[in-house]
Parts: sequence; C-alpha cells; structure tokens
Amino acid sequence: MTRVIEGVEVAELYTSADRPAPLAGAAGGRPDRRWEIRQRHTGPEAAAVNAAVLEDLRGGVEAVELNDVEPAGLANALEGVLLDVAPVCLSANGDGAGAWALMGLWSDAVADDACAGAFGIDPLGAGAALDPAAEAALVAAAVVSAERFPQVRSVGVDATRYLDAGPALELGFSLATAVEYLRVLDMGGLGVDAAAAELEFTYGATADQFVTIAKLRAARAMWHRVVSVCGGNPDGARQRQRAITAPPRGDDAWSDVLRATTACFAAGVGGADAVTVIPFASGDYSDDVARRMARNTHHLLLDEAHVAEVADPAAGAPYVESLTHVFARRGWAVFQAVEAAGGMGAALESGFVDRRLGSTGDEAS
Repeated sequence: MTRVIEGVEVAELYTSADRPAPLAGAAGGRPDRRWEIRQRHTGPEAAAVNAAVLEDLRGGVEAVELNDVEPAGLANALEGVLLDVAPVCLSANGDGAGAWALMGLWSDAVADDACAGAFGIDPLGAGAALDPAAEAALVAAAVVSAERFPQVRSVGVDATRYLDAGPALELGFSLATAVEYLRVLDMGGLGVDAAAAELEFTYGATADQFVTIAKLRAARAMWHRVVSVCGGNPDGARQRQRAITAPPRGDDAWSDVLRATTACFAAGVGGADAVTVIPFASGDYSDDVARRMARNTHHLLLDEAHVAEVADPAAGAPYVESLTHVFARRGWAVFQAVEAAGGMGAALESGFVDRRLGSTGDEAS
C-alpha cells in the first residue's frame, strides 16, 4: 500500500473486485458535455481589465470573471462585451454591491432570461461570520436572481482558500458553508430547491489528477445527500461546480503550463461545469502570452483531445470510485464537526476553522 494525500492508503493495483458501489449524485455528466471556458480578470484599473477581457473573448473564452473590480468600474470593464452572449461572473463580492451594479448593466441592455453568470456573493468565503447586514444582502440578491434571472447563480461557495489543507477540509468546509447559506435563504423565503439553485461551488484543481477527479465527484455526492435530507429534489438541484487551477509556482513557465493542463484535464474529467485556468507568471513572457496559453489549454483538451465527448469518463474506475468514497466520508466527518460547533459562521468566529486548518493532513481528516 502507498500513502497519498491526507494519509489515504492506495493499493498498487485495483480490479473490479475493489470497486465500491457508486455514490448517489457523484456522476459527473454535464448537460452540454463541454465545460464552460471561464477566465479571471483581476485589478482595479478598469481600462486594462477591459482590454484583456475583449482579447480573451476574441480568443475563445466563453465567460468572463471579474475579481476585485469596483462596482463603479464594471461598466468600463465590460465596455464592448455582448452581455447577451458572454456570461459575466463576479468574485470577491462579499457584500453583494457588485451584483446590483451588474444587474443595472443587464437591465439596460439584455432581457432577463438572456442574462447569465454568477454574482459570487460569499461573505463566509472571506473568513468572517454572517452578520444581519450580510444575511440581508445575500437574501435580497438571491430573491431577485431567482425571480428574474434563471441563468444566474447569485451565491458563491468558494472552497479554494482551503485547497492546501487537503480534500477533507475543502469538502467539509464548503458543504458547511453551503448549508449555512441554505438556512439563511430558507428563512428569507426561498424553498430548498430554489435556494440550492442559487449556489455555485468553486473548488481547486491540481496536477494530482485522480485526487481532483475524486474530490469533485465526492462533492457532488455530499451535496446530493444534503439536498435530499433537507427535503429537496437532489436530482434537480445538482451541484453546479466551477474548478480553478492551482496558482502557478513561478519557478518555470513551461512547468506551470504542464501542471495547469493536467489540472484542467482533471477538472473536466471530474465533471466541473466551468473551469478557469490561471495563467503562468513569468518575467520572460508577457501577460498576453500567458493568457493565450491559458485559454488555449481548454481548446486543446476540448477540440483536439475531445476530452468532453465522453459523459462521466471516470465512472466505474475502481481507484477513482474508492478514492471518492474516502473523500466523501472524511469530508462528511469535517462537515459534522462544523455543525456540532454551531455551523460555519460560529466555527469561523470561534477559531474552530483556523485550528483545523493549522492541523496536519492526517489530523484534519
């Protein structure tokens, strides 16, 4: 036996005799087979962001994500973007102010049912407990989104801040965050299914491809169980997943490209609905070259390797199914521990989350 991440023991060889029964909800088939090519753009300078956004869209990016762009700068950052064609997603949008600014842009240019994207409202993702103002902002945006924008996810569950802690904590903390949001939205008047439909989960994808594939499958199975226990329709409220590749190491551009390609492959095979490839960072090449390599990674895998032509290609693989079970079990234990601590908000406020993040991989699982 060999120990891998979090001390999980894996065998040298797996056969059909080692294959456990698939977990309900773990299947990774996307409705349209292909994952959405999403690129992240960061920075306070709206003009520079706009130039990069337009270049990426011309190069085949399908959805735009704006990170740390001030609400007042959204119009400039999106100037020239066809808002009825390109989904717009926001991140680092804890207070929801960006959501209202984006809704204002849409109202001026696009019919409600043609608007697509995500508001990324995720106050817990910033590491702070929910206060009444944050809860009110969350509910207000989610209610409008549910009523007016069927192709928009208003609430984000960004688990990437837990990526380095291992799959168990990443899965457990993301699930606890999502359940906290479900409670808030339920008290705000949205039913379980409507509330679940407002959530988009973000997970990290690494070059450890089997870990990434199994983690995404385990996340869907865990969410399926939560929605079912809460009285919702787990099949109709399938977890919407976005995967983002791990930050580049910066030691060598081409090594970063290889790692990002493997991570993107794993995210696609694992069933992520949208994937973001972070461009490499190198003083030897321009940002334009790095972004071009990032977006072409998707095209290579989708249009040349045809990775998305097979629905749920990892299903039934004994190693992947076994690892999925392990991650789901360990992630569920973390989720239960957070619930016993009073929920994600209380766990953040009491320092429970920080203490678990500071523990070793074996202890965290």
